[in-house]
Amino acid sequence: MTLLKKKYGDFLRQQCNNYEISYKICSGIIRIETTYRKRYFRICEYVILMIGIGLNLLFKRPLKNYTIGICQVGISTILSYYGKKTYQHLEKIDRLSLGDVCNIIKGIYYKNNILVFCYRISYICGKSYFGEYTESQQAQIVGEEYNGKYLYGLRLQALVEDMLKDEEVSYLNKS
Repeated sequence: MTLLKKKYGDFLRQQCNNYEISYKICSGIIRIETTYRKRYFRICEYVILMIGIGLNLLFKRPLKNYTIGICQVGISTILSYYGKKTYQHLEKIDRLSLGDVCNIIKGIYYKNNILVFCYRISYICGKSYFGEYTESQQAQIVGEEYNGKYLYGLRLQALVEDMLKDEEVSYLNKS
């Protein structure tokens, strides 16, 4: 958690305020992603991505829609953030332009990855029914839709509930 607070925390909090989304939900997702995808693993992902980009540019070989960066956002999400019309859940991306490649490389940098991540989360949270749920329930919905797995949603919900309990305890201690 200290890594999240020091390196990403303030920037993430600012972006959550800009997009009007829950900081607890977003920090929970980043905590999950950085726990299961350590830095050395992400470096391997970047190498594989660069090889895939090279093959796409040179031989027109479709690029798999990898998830990259600290937030594990998909390449199609990055391209969509930078203005290219792409479907979120593409399996492969047929043809990349040099501009697309530059945007993907920009999307790897942690601040840009957080920007794209918050853009994606704001889309999920923008659904008309979303406000009817508690923050804990919202975490489960966001987690499941973000990752596509029900268990991911439950894990995120548990993290957010822990953060909410910690907040209540610290509030009671101040009184």
